[in-house]
Amino acid sequence: MMSGFVLAGCGSGTSNPASAGSVDSQGATTLPNGAQLSGASGTVLLESGKMTRRELTLAGGSSVVDLKLNAIVTPLQGTGADSASSGSGLKVSIQNPDLQTGETSSTEVELDASSVTQGNYRVQFVAANLPGNPIVGTFYTSVANTNMVKASYVQLSATGSLLAITASGYNLSNIIIFAFADPTTSQVDGSYLAAMQTAINNEPQGSLNFISLGGQFGLPSNFSNISQVVSNVASQIQSYNSQLKGGSISGVDLDLEGDFSPDQIQQLAQGFKAQGLLVSVAPQVYNTGSNVVASSDPSNLVLTAGSPGSNLNTYGPAIAGGNVDYIFAQTYNTGNWTVDGVSEANVQFFTAIANALNNSVKEDCSGNLSVGSSLCIPQGTQIVIGEVSNARAATNANSIFGSDGATPYNQAGVLSQLASRVTSVLQNDRYISGVMQWSLNNDYMPTGWGDSYASVGAFSTVIFGGQ
Repeated sequence: MMSGFVLAGCGSGTSNPASAGSVDSQGATTLPNGAQLSGASGTVLLESGKMTRRELTLAGGSSVVDLKLNAIVTPLQGTGADSASSGSGLKVSIQNPDLQTGETSSTEVELDASSVTQGNYRVQFVAANLPGNPIVGTFYTSVANTNMVKASYVQLSATGSLLAITASGYNLSNIIIFAFADPTTSQVDGSYLAAMQTAINNEPQGSLNFISLGGQFGLPSNFSNISQVVSNVASQIQSYNSQLKGGSISGVDLDLEGDFSPDQIQQLAQGFKAQGLLVSVAPQVYNTGSNVVASSDPSNLVLTAGSPGSNLNTYGPAIAGGNVDYIFAQTYNTGNWTVDGVSEANVQFFTAIANALNNSVKEDCSGNLSVGSSLCIPQGTQIVIGEVSNARAATNANSIFGSDGATPYNQAGVLSQLASRVTSVLQNDRYISGVMQWSLNNDYMPTGWGDSYASVGAFSTVIFGGQ
């Protein structure tokens, strides 16, 4: 008989993503009826932002045990199996198993380190309904910074290009952001549901899925009643999740551009967090007005909703307040400014803006809760650098491709340089988690946007497939 503990969690998507580590079971426990409960031996790799499965096995015994389990997660100190924890937390929940005895039966355990940047944890399973509340299983989980978040937007309403995305295209990403939901209704879209199911069928096991607010529905007038928007979108997610098979939507992405206030962004983030959902934001990177940012001291860097008020730190208060799990920073389209003297139209901008965002992370952001404050990103927030798949995925020439796509450009050469910079940034900037691309549709049907110089699937293959 199979039943499951589900260690549920979210968080980094792949946390500095996908971090590799191990889960080891420790020992066996004899229950009062003589049954032996034990964890499977050996080691499995754990990628943060994903789930990994282990089994607890019950063998022998003279009667059926109705086992009620609770989980206790303890961060550990040091650097080995009994070691260090600097991560933001392993997420654990349990569905109580009803295991048969007298014969061998098992229950799956899923460990989810999606909110963990790095660290080591002990997970103890306590039999709450047995005398003395004995510990009936223990796992040790180690998470390290080795891999990356590979996030991709999917434009659900762009049906022609949506059909062009291949199974391998979905499989190369480990976070999918479905764009865009209508915030004015609680009703789901049947065509969206079908597209979501296709993505979930082909994405890696344990991937995270978000639904995004913005795009054609991102009009400020649609957000006049924040509590109603939160209720509508939460209802949509609940309905989608009741119908999706093999995966679910874990969070809401705020890709809001235009005349939105910091208070609106903050209230939305707080509202969705209160619903138990992950929250990501997709701001544009810009500056407060000098047009030059020093990555070593990025005090004039802002994360903005764009015009009007392009130089305002619109997303800053929500981020500083700890209500944002992921930042998908758009590093294209703004132009007319530089970081360390490098503009967005140069592939070196990836390194420069990554360094600037990395140096915006602080232990305490309590003094940065107003829009006029400097950008402060709390430790544990996953920072993902957003790039366009090809030149025509941007609205102008201000992207790493340095082209508007109307004239020939060398996509392959730029992607090769970007891949090297991604590797270097992930090794050297401890708070940078990975790369986001706009979008899988553009990547797998570049001609649909008038780009004759980009190769199909090139971004996913080179940037995500090589990591």
